[in-house]
Formats: sequence, C-alpha cells, structure tokens
Amino acid sequence: MKEDKTQIFNSAADFYDDAFTFSNIGVLQRNRVYFFLEQFGFFKEKKKVFEINCGTGFDAEEFYRKGHQVIATDGSSKMIELCKQLRSKEIEFYQLSFQEIDKAEKLAKSDFLFSNFGGLNCLDKHDLSLMVNTVASKQKRGDQLAWVIIPKHCLWESVYLFVKGRWSQIGRRNTNKALSVEVDWEKVPTYYHSPKEIESILEKNYNVLQIKPIAFFLPPSYLEPFFSKNKWFLHFLNNFEKLFGNWSLLANWSDHYIILAEKK
Repeated sequence: MKEDKTQIFNSAADFYDDAFTFSNIGVLQRNRVYFFLEQFGFFKEKKKVFEINCGTGFDAEEFYRKGHQVIATDGSSKMIELCKQLRSKEIEFYQLSFQEIDKAEKLAKSDFLFSNFGGLNCLDKHDLSLMVNTVASKQKRGDQLAWVIIPKHCLWESVYLFVKGRWSQIGRRNTNKALSVEVDWEKVPTYYHSPKEIESILEKNYNVLQIKPIAFFLPPSYLEPFFSKNKWFLHFLNNFEKLFGNWSLLANWSDHYIILAEKK
C-alpha cells in the first residue's frame, strides 16, 4: 500500500464534530446510516464490532450504548486521543493505519466490521482490494461488514456546480485518480468508488446483501451554511429521503452509499 494519509486528519480532529457530526446535515445523514443498520437487523442482537476510521468515536459510543462490544481504530493519533477523552472507557480505542490492518488480531474475534462516511475513500481501488483480502482472511464465515462510501457521482453536487458556473468540475468524482478534498482546511487525497466497483472487490469473499443510498435527496455537508439558515428546506428534503431513499439504484448518485455484506 501507499504511504498512510490518515495523519492528515490530526489537524481536523478538534473541529470535526462541530463541522460534521453535530451539523444539521451530518445528523440527518448519520440517521440514514442507522436506519439501514436497523433494517439489516444489526441492533437485534449483541455484536462484537470492529470499527476502522472511527474518527472522534461517535458511532462507537452509539453502538456501545446499544449493548454491543466495540473496538474502534483510526489512523490519526489525534482522533484516538479525542476518543479516549470523550467516549466511554469501556470502548477500546487504538491507533491503526490501513497498512497495519494485517496486525489487527482482534478483528478475527469480532463479527461485524464497520466504517462510516468515506474513511475507505482514502484508498485507491488497488489498495482497497489488498485491504479486503486481508480483512477476509481474518473474518469467519457469516461475519458481516457495513461500509459507507462516497460514490463517483452525486446529483446534488452536479446541480450545485452547474448553478455556480463551475461546469468543468461537473462529474469530477468520475475518475480513478485522487481528488484533493478540503477537510477543515487540510487537503485530503480522495478516491471515489462506485457501488459496482466495491461489489466486484468484495464478491470473491463476501455475499453482498444490500446497497442503499445515503443522502440522495439530502445535500452534501459542505452546503451546511445554506441549510442551517433554511432548515425548513432541509426538513422537506429529509422527508423525501425517508419516503424514497430506499431505492438501491439511487446509490450511484447519492452523496454516500452503504454496502452491507456477509463473509462466505
């Protein structure tokens, strides 16, 4: 694998929750992730969760509160420091980069692998394939995973760029090269992966159970300044998300999508 980029998020750690986790858009997008985990039956029985790219540990805390045993990792040392300060002492947090996933012995003792909101978009298709092979060698038959990934197309983004007159950037996600995406004033190399690409990477070792859109009608988080002043509009869009956001075909054009799979 290439050089680990996750330390870039050290400078974003102090601002991440305010910028996304607790933002109006961030809360609604996360609710959609939890909705599909509920649909998947994730919360029906206690699980041993192993999380990668845990950020500030918000999801880890939520899973723990619902009775799950949680081990959460992130490549950013600063993120892990914050997790240990902010979250339950019963959750095990430790620093782990993508390059070190082969050393994650406790992954083999878990039964659910989770990654939220584009953490895996730090990897290109080749490195993501290598990581999946490593993960698959550690998971047992019947173990599950749920990953939330940024696709190569986003209808909201295309409309936004068109309105702004930035026509040359429309469809900018549709590339196999890294784009430099700003995360709290830091430029993060980001690779976009379509649902079909992730499904093809997983299919050798996993049965893909569901692929669902996360925020087809809901806007991307960088539009928070506008929607924080127009909450009625965001509420309207959220109702559409609830009514029509279950269609798997929309995953290709949403801000994120969730893929749920089970080890063969």
